[in-house]
Amino acid sequence: MKSPFKPRNLTQNTFDDTDMQRLSDIHHDSLVITMQIGTVRVLRILVDGGSSVNLIMLDILKAMKIDEKQIIKKPNVLVGFSGETKNTLGEIYLPSYVEGVSSYERFGVLDCHSSYNAILGRPCIHNVRAIPSTYPEKEKVCRKRRKFAPERNTIINEEVDKLLDMGMIREVMYPEWLANVVVVQKKNGKWRVCVDYTHLNKACPKDPFPLPHIDAMVDATAGHKILTFMDASSGFN
Repeated sequence: MKSPFKPRNLTQNTFDDTDMQRLSDIHHDSLVITMQIGTVRVLRILVDGGSSVNLIMLDILKAMKIDEKQIIKKPNVLVGFSGETKNTLGEIYLPSYVEGVSSYERFGVLDCHSSYNAILGRPCIHNVRAIPSTYPEKEKVCRKRRKFAPERNTIINEEVDKLLDMGMIREVMYPEWLANVVVVQKKNGKWRVCVDYTHLNKACPKDPFPLPHIDAMVDATAGHKILTFMDASSGFN
């Protein structure tokens, strides 16, 4: 099936060594993105230049309210790195949009559990003329130091000193990575000192390994007599 979309002219982006200056932790995380497939904004999509096909999970198609009748019954055999095989249910053609570029992609449909909702392989990468790279995924975030009233400064200093003594935190020198603290009063009248990571979270790549669903974690405790909780703030289990 021929794609009805034509890729638009793309802006040239270049990166050099200056983009990685003052970054103490060079990451090697997977390239996981969010993009629109059909009329739905799909999260946790793995960009895999080593895959010869695009894949989408059956559960995601159901969540997108796409009728299974649209799946073309042309199953294929997928062969993994170590030789294991997996059969697809068939294939489906879906419009995809990313950063102003539209394409009509063929996805193999898999009925299995996966950490990702979809996988973009070389066909999609080629169609949108993309060059996948995790090199520029980090950017520097520096917020202006927030000023507090003297009594709030006392509360903050006491909390920082306590966490330093417990070994829960340590001093680092990141002049271009700065997040302010927030002091919030609890119901019992005491104060809670938090860190505002809003802008830092926006700059960091998304976690490709999300936490399990809470209901699944609760179900996993069935039949056990003891359940332990970790309190990272207080430094004990």
